[in-house]
Amino acid sequence: MTSPATPNNPKTAPAISKPAPATPKTVAASPGVSGPSSTADDASELEIAADAASEATEIAAALAVEATEPEPEPEPEAGTGLAATVADSAGQFRAVNDNLLATAKLTGTLTLDTYENTLHTLLALEERVGTLSGPGWIGELTRAHVALVTSVSSPVFAAARHALQ
Repeated sequence: MTSPATPNNPKTAPAISKPAPATPKTVAASPGVSGPSSTADDASELEIAADAASEATEIAAALAVEATEPEPEPEPEAGTGLAATVADSAGQFRAVNDNLLATAKLTGTLTLDTYENTLHTLLALEERVGTLSGPGWIGELTRAHVALVTSVSSPVFAAARHALQ
């Protein structure tokens, strides 16, 4: 039996009452920025990304619950047999399966976006800390690490997005 989508229904309220989470902005590395305010900004951006991931998971869970609730079955007509019952069951199974796949794709896309934004924020923070540290070789090492992680993660993110289509 499908529940009505109302704000008082805990199964559907997160999907109805909350807007889609905003994608957090990535921080561009700026070598001249220093001080505790930039670190506090990075920490708040990480919190925003974590909140967005949590909210996306709640929305996806609410959609999954809503999608898997069975529809009310119509009264059987006179003259329906086993073949009609099997066909109805198969149709209901396909509908639930399609909803489950759509929900999984949505959850995967939101998780991938959040992870990618978080990774870029952490890399920007790492690069900033490397440029502010004492010896010049530390800055070069952090820039090389950021370049390596970016070059490896970009194709992985692209492949994951392609798989989710």
